[in-house]
Amino acid sequence: MNADVHALAGAFALDALPPDEAAAFREHLAQCSACQDEVAELHVTAAHLGVAVAERPPPRVREAVLRAASQTRQLPPTTRVAAATERHRPRRRVWLAAAAAAVVVAAGSAGLTATLDDDGSAPVAQDPVARVVTAPDADVEVARLRGGGRLTVVASEQVGQAVVLSKRLPPVGTDEVYQLWLVDPDGEARSADVLIDAPGAANLVRSVRPGDQVAITREPAGGSEQPSMAPLAVTDPV
Repeated sequence: MNADVHALAGAFALDALPPDEAAAFREHLAQCSACQDEVAELHVTAAHLGVAVAERPPPRVREAVLRAASQTRQLPPTTRVAAATERHRPRRRVWLAAAAAAVVVAAGSAGLTATLDDDGSAPVAQDPVARVVTAPDADVEVARLRGGGRLTVVASEQVGQAVVLSKRLPPVGTDEVYQLWLVDPDGEARSADVLIDAPGAANLVRSVRPGDQVAITREPAGGSEQPSMAPLAVTDPV
């Protein structure tokens, strides 16, 4: 077990731990509320981003999968070699890398549509949300709100955009909304042109600049040109 057991939360959420470490982490998880929140957040993030980029596969894909399934043994024999390979699987050292991998895996496993570059090499994601979460420099930030709830932000400086997911935001009246802001290094806020009216949905934020922070406030219905209150949460620079 890694000396910093908390750092294994991301790998655990990805089912990327060897069986012995996964079992030990489950014991730790039962007693650690911070890791419980972290694992739950990663599961929610992966699920929502998966839904955001999901597409119905063409009929030929379904036929190919069913044909392959009919010709594949469903319960291959286990071997001691396979078990040894599991035991020597490299450990995850930082949960942030695992968190980024979680959203990338979710986007890919949900049926992401992609095309090949002109040279037939790297796939290029067509969905705007997928472009952010699969970017090579995608970074994950999590911020808790005053009063409850949290934001998860996946940002890419290369793409210049971010994907924001909200969780457990306290309900607001019909005359209020949650609004997202981009705050530059000088502390100047500009509207991200996003009003969260469906907590949990993947919100795409455009025109993200290096050093920007993502903030959230509660504003009158329709949004505001400038924040009317102190932010409920502010992420680290994205």
